[in-house]
Amino acid sequence: MYLLVQNLPKDSHVVVFDHDTVGMHNVGNQFFELPDVGSYKVSAMHNRLRSAGLLDDVKFDGMSLQFNEYSRVNPIVICASDNMLSRKRAYTQWCASEDRMLFIDMRSAAQVFQMYVLTEPSAQYEATLFDDSEVSEGDCAFRQTPQTSMLSAGICVQAICNFLSNQPVPYLTRWYGMGIILINENQPATIESASDTVAEVRDVPESDSSEGFALTDDLSSDIDLDDEGVVRVDEVGESAV
Repeated sequence: MYLLVQNLPKDSHVVVFDHDTVGMHNVGNQFFELPDVGSYKVSAMHNRLRSAGLLDDVKFDGMSLQFNEYSRVNPIVICASDNMLSRKRAYTQWCASEDRMLFIDMRSAAQVFQMYVLTEPSAQYEATLFDDSEVSEGDCAFRQTPQTSMLSAGICVQAICNFLSNQPVPYLTRWYGMGIILINENQPATIESASDTVAEVRDVPESDSSEGFALTDDLSSDIDLDDEGVVRVDEVGESAV
């Protein structure tokens, strides 16, 4: 959110839905501090942004409730929900909106991140909206790491900046540890194309900065992709739309 409000046009209106409260595990991993523990995340977020002077030109409304089928959406939607039901609802309502502009779906787990960017409804994207029962709960500390969350936030804000400045944005961005793979809608993601791209990264001559790191050609051994090339991850840390 810190990055987003600093890159939006003047007088933009940001609405955030999150019914969760700040816990001790959020301190340090996200931009919350000890006095925020127990407060609604949207309230703490508003106070942090205001104290940093970042809301002088941007209107911020924090909704301390879960996004539902009656919630309204803005023309640009960023979906970082921790459940697929909210993601489906946000997408459905964005599709029904006459002034829709951009829909961004962010998904991550540990050191895996993927982001879908839509300017129009997409059957290809809809095929990735699997059921919540298909998502493994796993360990919370493994599902989310601060570096992955911060990297994904930066890539998300850059996509919005590109869109607002009439620059192209990729349909799908995937990040596996050290490798960034950009795949647009005309190049459907497959395990073969992903492996080829990472293999090319491995061919780069070693340097001091890469010492101690190893990438594998066989992504299927480390990352759970289904038959459509969709990573089965859902957690991003904050339930925000």
